[in-house]
Amino acid sequence: LEAFGVAHDLWRVTTQGAPSTSDLADYGRVIWLTGNDSSSTLTTSDQNALATYLDSGGRLFLSGQDIGFDIRDSSFYADYLHAAFVTDDTNDTSLSGLNLMAGIDIAIAGGDGAGNQSYPSQISPVTGGQPVFEYSSSVYGGVAYASGQQDDGYRVVYLAFGFEGINHPADRTEVMSRTLSWLGGCVPEDPNRPGLALAV
Repeated sequence: LEAFGVAHDLWRVTTQGAPSTSDLADYGRVIWLTGNDSSSTLTTSDQNALATYLDSGGRLFLSGQDIGFDIRDSSFYADYLHAAFVTDDTNDTSLSGLNLMAGIDIAIAGGDGAGNQSYPSQISPVTGGQPVFEYSSSVYGGVAYASGQQDDGYRVVYLAFGFEGINHPADRTEVMSRTLSWLGGCVPEDPNRPGLALAV
């Protein structure tokens, strides 16, 4: 975000607690990374806050290798992320981009990535979701969904692996750039600040 000159705040759940509905409402885009968490990736309170945020036209980039494993049976997972959980570990660390990520090939092991991708998950898009990454043909690792046009409705990009594991700076930059561009979004009270984001 600093490289793009995108104004943002950093929110650390470990020290600040989870952002509330009113906290999220101040931001045009929310970037939420769950790291190595596998049992409290998105609590029920988190899901409710994010659902309210999205219902108000919010834009969400969500990434984490165990989100599906953790909340796969929740209505939030199906109705807002537009994904179905398939398997916890693909044993694959190479992915190719589709649709908004078309032409991007990434690896999530080695290099200068976080080196923490032990359980990159397989998911499937549902109810209007579109795949954005695949490990191999039709073995999907990412989903995007738009509820309306660019300036109407909410948008979500959900990766079933950790963005932080992408093993090359240029690839991380390209994935983030395309994600932010596709999400669009701005703070409702200040349309002149379309870049303001919250990184959790």
